[in-house]
Amino acid sequence: MPIPDSPEPSPSQETLQPQIEAPQITEEFNQPSSSSDSSDLLKPTAALAAPPTPESGFRREKIEDGQGLWPFVALNDPEFVASDEVTYLQPLDLVLGFSFNGESKAYPTSMMWFHHVANDSVGGKPVAITY
Repeated sequence: MPIPDSPEPSPSQETLQPQIEAPQITEEFNQPSSSSDSSDLLKPTAALAAPPTPESGFRREKIEDGQGLWPFVALNDPEFVASDEVTYLQPLDLVLGFSFNGESKAYPTSMMWFHHVANDSVGGKPVAITY
């Protein structure tokens, strides 16, 4: 018994590929620099930049702490209540759930949106919950 031909895929079934033309690399691109030293091959990077000073407009503590315009503070060992005692969540509010070793916890995304990370322990092990 012959195997029937598979139907032609519809446009919705086809994988659409973007029609982007790759840039052409010319011979000039592959030629070495006319300079005899290789210093022009090194590009300036942040590692070579001057240290942050008040004159440069950068404050060292802003760079080292990672805090910018919207600093966040991690939740460390957050306190939890039983699910039937929660009064600040609505039925459709989203939470990040985590279960391990028989223990489950829910981290409301409305709270995680401000803190981005909760350092906690679940099931007797330290965890970092991120959002």
